[in-house]
Amino acid sequence: MGLVNHVVAASDLNEASLDVARRACKGAPGAIARTKRLLNDLAPRPIAEDLRRALKYHLEARVSAEALEGIAAFRERREPRWGVRPD
Repeated sequence: MGLVNHVVAASDLNEASLDVARRACKGAPGAIARTKRLLNDLAPRPIAEDLRRALKYHLEARVSAEALEGIAAFRERREPRWGVRPD
């Protein structure tokens, strides 16, 4: 599925894992919830079905208030304020 994108030495695994978790926790709460729901929904079935499901979640996220806030924060070079709608 292409889930591996970084390899670390076994001795660095704990710190590297915590770093990924810290960065993930800064994300939009709704996007994190949708990702967790998607990962829980994935099961041994044809990849085409999983891709359709992932696309559905992706399209919902792109039109969310969180997406607008994330884009606004990026443009304004500031940290996002999750739960606050941009003007």
